[in-house]
Amino acid sequence: MFTVKNWGWDDAKYELTEDLYWDSGKKDANYESPDGYLIIKDGIWRIKKGFKWNGTSAVPDGPAIEDTEVVPVKSLSGHPIPKTWRASLVHDCGCTYVYLKGFPYKRKDLDKFFYEELKKIDFSKAELYYYGVRLFSTFLSRIFWFFERRI
Repeated sequence: MFTVKNWGWDDAKYELTEDLYWDSGKKDANYESPDGYLIIKDGIWRIKKGFKWNGTSAVPDGPAIEDTEVVPVKSLSGHPIPKTWRASLVHDCGCTYVYLKGFPYKRKDLDKFFYEELKKIDFSKAELYYYGVRLFSTFLSRIFWFFERRI
């Protein structure tokens, strides 16, 4: 799988079992990832079947979906599919490409998308998780800035 700066999802817990469409609300956004897993047209994301991601990193993924709920995700780790699957999918997918030329969103946009998706499912820890990804992304951006200036 294509990785950005060797930041692949080698520890992937989930895999998309069919293409997923998601509206970012940014109508002027267009992009196609080098590996073909993400196509954005007029702000509509198409994340292709087979995309793998690791869910919410370093924190619990949240409660599992109901047994009767059907979602286009399979667990690679044997763990139940969490209700937070869409939020983590959109966030992780965007983070895979955020530092590539032409990607139409910033890291803070991806963090906001993550938060908005968590709020849609009434996830009780949405704010806590949002502040966690914001702090972590600020830290990461500083590290990338530091190393990119030395390459």
